[in-house]
Amino acid sequence: MSLSLLVLIPTFNDWETVEPLLSRLDLAVKDQKWMCDVLLLDDGSTEALVETLHRSRYQALNKVSVLHLNRNIGHQRAIADIAI
Repeated sequence: MSLSLLVLIPTFNDWETVEPLLSRLDLAVKDQKWMCDVLLLDDGSTEALVETLHRSRYQALNKVSVLHLNRNIGHQRAIADIAI
């Protein structure tokens, strides 16, 4: 049986570390034979999203989406507000 996951990742002005994180997540999920969607919660970042993020290819990550919040509300609240 294949497990399907949704991973929520809050981020604020730290786009250069998102791509390596997603690559490592892809490897970990692939090793478990899972499929995964990722939702990046942009917590009101003032820096632009890096273009290479949308061009990356993953084996076990089905879809990587970005939800842009209007303002910074903190990582815990960003996750809590989305989960409700």
